[in-house]
Amino acid sequence: MPLAYVRFDADHRVLDWNPAAEAMFGYTRDEIVGEVLPDRILPRPVDDRVSDILRRLHAGDMQAHSVNENRTKDGRVITCEWFNTPLADPDGRFAGAVSLARDVTDERRTAEQLAESQRRFRAVFENSLEAILLMDDAGRYVDANPAACQLLGYTRDEIVGLHVSDVTRGVDRGRIPELMRRFLAAGTLNGEYTLVCKGGATREVEYRSVANILPGLHLGVHRDIADRRQAERTLRENHGLLTAVVEGIPQALFVKDRGGRYRLLNSPGARLVGKEVEDVIGRDDTALFDAETARRFAEADRRVMETGAAMTYEETGTTAGVTRTYLTTKAPFRGPDGEIGGVIGVARDVTERRAAEEELRRQKEILQTIFDHIPVMINFVDPSGRVRLVNGEWERVMGWTLSDAQARDMSAEFYPDPDERRRVLEFIRNPPPGWADFRTRTRDGRVIDTSWANLLLSDGTSIGIGQDVTDRKRAEAERERLHREVAAGRAELEVLSRRLIEAQEAERAHLARELHDEIGQVLTTVNLTLEAVRARSGPAVADRLDESRRVVDRAIEQVRSLSLDLRPASLDLLGLEPALRAYLARRAAHAGLALAFTGSLGGERLPPALETVCFRVVQEAATNVLRHARATRLGVDLSRTDEEVRVTIRDDGAGFDVAAAWERVLRGEGFGLAGMRERAQLFGGRIGVESAVGSGTTIVVHFPVAGGAESRPQ
Repeated sequence: MPLAYVRFDADHRVLDWNPAAEAMFGYTRDEIVGEVLPDRILPRPVDDRVSDILRRLHAGDMQAHSVNENRTKDGRVITCEWFNTPLADPDGRFAGAVSLARDVTDERRTAEQLAESQRRFRAVFENSLEAILLMDDAGRYVDANPAACQLLGYTRDEIVGLHVSDVTRGVDRGRIPELMRRFLAAGTLNGEYTLVCKGGATREVEYRSVANILPGLHLGVHRDIADRRQAERTLRENHGLLTAVVEGIPQALFVKDRGGRYRLLNSPGARLVGKEVEDVIGRDDTALFDAETARRFAEADRRVMETGAAMTYEETGTTAGVTRTYLTTKAPFRGPDGEIGGVIGVARDVTERRAAEEELRRQKEILQTIFDHIPVMINFVDPSGRVRLVNGEWERVMGWTLSDAQARDMSAEFYPDPDERRRVLEFIRNPPPGWADFRTRTRDGRVIDTSWANLLLSDGTSIGIGQDVTDRKRAEAERERLHREVAAGRAELEVLSRRLIEAQEAERAHLARELHDEIGQVLTTVNLTLEAVRARSGPAVADRLDESRRVVDRAIEQVRSLSLDLRPASLDLLGLEPALRAYLARRAAHAGLALAFTGSLGGERLPPALETVCFRVVQEAATNVLRHARATRLGVDLSRTDEEVRVTIRDDGAGFDVAAAWERVLRGEGFGLAGMRERAQLFGGRIGVESAVGSGTTIVVHFPVAGGAESRPQ
């Protein structure tokens, strides 16, 4: 039993104690039997809640369960969840209890960390100096932080519900629909524009937008660049070439004389110390920093002038009570006579970079937590088929630990059949788009059905995302058995098939949300963090960060592709025609097919169930074309009359013998055609197939529409 099992008498003396209890509390059975249980495992003094649980047990309360702290043999304090059952003697008096316990210390800690992360995010949102606005797919604002309210001059309640066009100049409004389409397609949008504030005032702002930080929720960060624009104009108008060079570099540039007084300081340097340039020239570090910081800076200057050699190092400086970290290079400054007359230096504030690196470390910890707890299997496999890394769900389903998997060639353990093993290795080395099913053996000898999608990295490592689909396969097998053996029970089979299709759609939608909301958001956050670190890093680190970002971008694209294949959100949000157009364009582009798509719904929505079945029929047909047809062109036409919806799929591929194909369907083979026909028939439709070897294929599916009662405008 994985739970700790404890039985004690009316005096709380232990009568029995299983191995799980030994592992949890550290006492062997021989050590604990006969001992008073509270004296051994409860911290002192005993918590009032624990005393109350004991009183309820003595009173025979069958619900006297608790979550409380316990003490182990080695003095550690752990949190346990207890399930207690009181026992009575033949006279009904309390005779002891049987208790089951599990260690929930890590669960509690994880919950506390999650709550803290949420509080930290809200604190950042509310206290950010940058204006942050959240908007929906329609371009309407749903939230704003105080900095955004200050920038726009509106209260938060006034901003919520405004459209992007409400804060945009009239001359720019016509570009908004096109910008929104580009933004939602690309996932990010950056630029500058004139912001219209409350009362008609305008501000020049720089913006950076990220789409779908949550499904249908988009983030925009705005920064007032009026001061920057003015500084740029002033720089162009009033400064010469040398001043432009000095002022143009982002680092602080300074020159000190032998007495430590500043003879030159650029604007970035003045900003680092929170001063104006004219307030610094002629003064030394004692006027800018605390005494200890000024002493250390003067000592470094002295070493440079004495040795005549440049030095690069990190130093911390405190000004106005704020301590920051600078990456500084100092070199001797020589006059016309060749004598060292002072120090010239360049300093860069790396405080945020250090903080970003720490944030990146925290993001990695968050990603690791999600990796360990997400309810889908994830594994990393090298090109030879050896497992390198797995998550907790993989260990739970397969029954092997990570150390077990790394210690041996697991491909032979998972796939004892050589042909299946070769198919798996080919799938790992050349993963096709979408999902593939395999028969997999677990540690306890069971053979289960699993479904996998793979992402191949540049070094040949394969990242697999999988799930146990044994129950679904069993249901599909049962459906096929009923289809072949229970012809008379057609109505019952249709009910079962509808339920199976609904279950499949629910499973696809759930997995799509898991991929998008969990892995997709975390990968996006990691990418943004890498970008922030990249902006503050040197060339040597930047190359490695760029490679990391490219890997994360590919992972984001693969996760997005898998999510869209499972259940595209556009099918529910926008309807059948936009969803098919986007899906087919993506698949055709990936396969190098020429696509011709026509739709005549004109923005009209069909009943949800009909939209889903039309989408799945086209998806199955397109998948067959990509896998088997060796086609160069794919055409799909979607049309509707008052009585029916018609879907036509054409390709110029290899074609096949239609009669032989239907004969295979009758024998229980060819599930692709069978699945399309069954989906069509379940919704009162009919399917026609025209093909010949070497002449391409045309599939036409008709679905009745009962007066369009459920149709709705987009």
